[in-house]
Amino acid sequence: LQHTQLPKLAMAGLVQYDEERGLIDKGIHADQADAYLDIAVARDDAVPTPE
Repeated sequence: LQHTQLPKLAMAGLVQYDEERGLIDKGIHADQADAYLDIAVARDDAVPTPE
């Protein structure tokens, strides 16, 4: 995750990744991705819905 996925997510603007300090924060496109993920979860019967 640290060496492959986090840099890709950072390039896409989904996270801000400070490799030297080991810190991860939301990227500039994180809120937009959240909206799409909410739709995907709502349509996926395999994902339990929170109560």
